[in-house]
Amino acid sequence: MSNLARILLFLISIGAFYFSMRKIRKFQVQIDNMVYWIFFIFGLIAISIFPNIIFFFARLFQIATPSSFVFISMIFFLMLKVFNLSLQLSRLQYQMQQLTQIIALKEQSDAQK
Repeated sequence: MSNLARILLFLISIGAFYFSMRKIRKFQVQIDNMVYWIFFIFGLIAISIFPNIIFFFARLFQIATPSSFVFISMIFFLMLKVFNLSLQLSRLQYQMQQLTQIIALKEQSDAQK
């Protein structure tokens, strides 16, 4: 990785970290929703400081090129995030269904009085 690419990745990662912290401080996002992205940003900062990490893991998992390792790992982590979001969505839909039923029963009992 060239020095320019490392510096650019580092600056973009620091900018994303600053943006994330600003959103948390302004209460525009919940902390538990940002934990994943904070770790993701720290991973990018580590890669920008120590680019040999990519080469080490590419050799360890016997992946032909480091760029292929980057793509595979990003796809994997994003799939984990999508799966987690699907679980949260399913839980919220169930809760909404339960609340809708409770409200309907309450309105029905109020109408009968």
